[in-house]
Amino acid sequence: MMALILSKNLSATLLVLTSFHSFNRLPPYFYYARAAFKLYMLCGCLLIFDGVRRSSFSVEAVQTVWLWNYCLGLPLISAEICVTAGHLSQFTNVHIILPIYTVLSYHFAPEYVDAYLLGLSHVFSLSCVTILSFTTDNVACIAFAIVYYFAQFRYCGIGVAVLDCH
Repeated sequence: MMALILSKNLSATLLVLTSFHSFNRLPPYFYYARAAFKLYMLCGCLLIFDGVRRSSFSVEAVQTVWLWNYCLGLPLISAEICVTAGHLSQFTNVHIILPIYTVLSYHFAPEYVDAYLLGLSHVFSLSCVTILSFTTDNVACIAFAIVYYFAQFRYCGIGVAVLDCH
């Protein structure tokens, strides 16, 4: 049990450090990506707090921020990639509309949450990132898409809603 707690705290610390590093390296006009990295840092900080002092508040806060990260992290970063690359920039708002709808539905009308719609939004975001990686000769975009896919869908698999799994 102690090893599990240590592992969670170590991974949360790494999340905070890598997010902070990425956030600081981005220019101030990268609004979407900076917002995503702020969310990742917040989630990491709450995970560390939860590991040190577990309470019902910290568990609920971690679940809420994790949901925000899951819904908005990839779409914000992929929207930034679209804007920065100059291609597919007309789809920037499409990346963000469905995740925001999911977050708002989750908090105000949980009966209308459609995890498959959010999954479709993430597939769209991953597809745009992958297409842009070929058009801009940026291999890092493909690596990002592959890592994100395995990080997010490792537990539930394709076709099973992640919001239903957690």
